[in-house]
Amino acid sequence: MKILAGALALCFVTCAADVAVADTYKYVFTKSSKAKDFKTIRTKWVVRARAYRPLSSPTGYSATLLRNKKFSNVSVATMIVSDPYHYEGGPILRVKRSGDAISGYGGLVLGNNGIFSVYINRYDRYSLDTIGGRLTNLCFAYFTADKARTIEFVAEKKSLKLYYDGKMVCSTEDSTYTSGDAGLMTTTTPTVDDPKVADFSRVSFSD
Repeated sequence: MKILAGALALCFVTCAADVAVADTYKYVFTKSSKAKDFKTIRTKWVVRARAYRPLSSPTGYSATLLRNKKFSNVSVATMIVSDPYHYEGGPILRVKRSGDAISGYGGLVLGNNGIFSVYINRYDRYSLDTIGGRLTNLCFAYFTADKARTIEFVAEKKSLKLYYDGKMVCSTEDSTYTSGDAGLMTTTTPTVDDPKVADFSRVSFSD
């Protein structure tokens, strides 16, 4: 019995060491200090009315990335609390930055009068300022909803999946980028005819 107990104890220690424990980083943007772990691309981001968003500009996009952390297989989940009928934004992952240009993947939602389009894009040295460089759409879909809640973008090896309130709405495969930064991206053009800036109330990263 002592030998069996010892073997079980040894198995518990060694087997537990083999079990991967996911690291999760959670941020709820109630005040400016909650965004100190992020670095921004192109325009400054601020926390206002319990949401994180970039300052507006005449054209283009803006992004914010979690500092000092690289991800390979990762889930990025966020909640958009801006006007449910007119905005564009979502998570980005496996990002490599060069100035105001990014390479990597974006899982974005475009809301327009209750009809939502979702898409997974691959960016290749894509300028957020001039909207230049290469953008390849890998997946596109429509759905209707009262308003957007939780948006989750998951990368697992070459699999890329986008979820809305737990339901998968877009799925594709691509192996161009395997690791990099992760964060959020939105348009910075708040005009009547174009999508508005997305307001993010929270975000989490799990690898």
